[in-house]
Amino acid sequence: MDALRKKEIYTREYWIVDPEKQRVMVYGFENDTVEQYDFGEDVPAGIYEGFSICVQ
Repeated sequence: MDALRKKEIYTREYWIVDPEKQRVMVYGFENDTVEQYDFGEDVPAGIYEGFSICVQ
């Protein structure tokens, strides 16, 4: 429920990190995209060119 509420508030990009499923969902609102990454992968921050984070 909290994830859905916050998703409506943030306008550029929103990340949901799910430790149980070991994945990161990235919602990009400027281009209307949804990307999924597994833990251990580099997750690019769409709002900061050239910047990424590896979630473990």
